[in-house]
Amino acid sequence: MLFFAKMNNKEYHIEVRETLPEWEVILTDIKTEKKEIHRLSKKDYQQFGEVISLIFNHRSYLIDIVTQEDDYTVFTKGSHQTVQLLTEERLLYNKLAGIGSETRGNLIKSGMPGKIAEIHVKKEDIIKEGDLLLVIEAMKMENEIRSDRDGKIKKVYIKAGQNVETGAALLSIETLKN
Repeated sequence: MLFFAKMNNKEYHIEVRETLPEWEVILTDIKTEKKEIHRLSKKDYQQFGEVISLIFNHRSYLIDIVTQEDDYTVFTKGSHQTVQLLTEERLLYNKLAGIGSETRGNLIKSGMPGKIAEIHVKKEDIIKEGDLLLVIEAMKMENEIRSDRDGKIKKVYIKAGQNVETGAALLSIETLKN
């Protein structure tokens, strides 16, 4: 089974191979193409309702997972991490539906019709790769649009509360030279 995951502004491909005694999980960082292979014995895994007990790398974990659509917040050992996890089918649906935004050169365009819920930048703001730029509400979901590079906001074409169509200009970014 193949998945796509986003966590801490990093993107991963996850392949899970199941055999009788274990799961083999191959985690590939999309940007660096670095692979990690982990094996999880089925005898070291138990689920009790919403809580999972497992032994991984000779350490015991109790994990509680809270889901909200494609986001999974994992609580363990006094900390938590939110992961966006998409199946191949969901990725294909998002691609066909045009969810998110499209960047062509320095112009960010809407990938779907929707309503601008939040704008987190203004003209002349300096931004870093992964920074939240704006949020579009579409199909009963909030879609975060994040920067794909370091740069400076040249122009903001939209206002909060405005409805936009697919392909509408949202922002323009000037790429900063190092």
